[in-house]
Amino acid sequence: MRRNGNRWILGALLALTVGVVPAAANGSGESRAVVGHPHGVVQFFDGDVSINGSPVDFGQVVQPGDRVQTGKSSSVDIIFNGQNIIHFAENTIAVLNITETAKTIDMKTGTFSGVFAKLSALGGTQNLQVRTPTAYGGVRGTTFFVKVIDQNDTYICACHGVVDMQNATDTKSMEVKSPKHEAFLFKKTDSGITVSPDGMLYHTSEDLNKLADKINFKIDWGHLDQ
Repeated sequence: MRRNGNRWILGALLALTVGVVPAAANGSGESRAVVGHPHGVVQFFDGDVSINGSPVDFGQVVQPGDRVQTGKSSSVDIIFNGQNIIHFAENTIAVLNITETAKTIDMKTGTFSGVFAKLSALGGTQNLQVRTPTAYGGVRGTTFFVKVIDQNDTYICACHGVVDMQNATDTKSMEVKSPKHEAFLFKKTDSGITVSPDGMLYHTSEDLNKLADKINFKIDWGHLDQ
């Protein structure tokens, strides 16, 4: 059965709550509250979406270590502290560990988009890093896109702002500053992981504008403050 959680206006109000975030009831029927941590709140979902194997609930709090999965033609938006939003498109499997001391998203498969109006609202000094089997992308702001094409290929676009990119077997990263979409393909070969510039694929500026609208943010395409 297809489930739709397209009640994003109410979801945005929930996600704007600072300090104490109401959680969905657990299996025992009890509710939990999360105090002072940058956990996300499910703002929108469509179709077959689960967290830790259970169907997602509208307004559900995403805890560190939670495994998010989307099915075919399904998606989910998660807001953090009312000022940052991430989107997982169809056929995604990702584990989120976003706390004040560590900010990682481990993607096994699928597609990620993120708009970060105020990354500092997540606390700490670490950048948010999305990790795939072949590449890592660490965002410093404002917007980036990641697609795990398969277990050998990852596409990363610094859509707007600064992203530190590296292949998954290297400790060195390259800083990519982009006012409007600069993408790279990370490809695993017999001799290692290669990195090459790539074009504008799999996403559009309009896709990201719509995502930014959900946190009342406007992406300043073509201009960078950094």
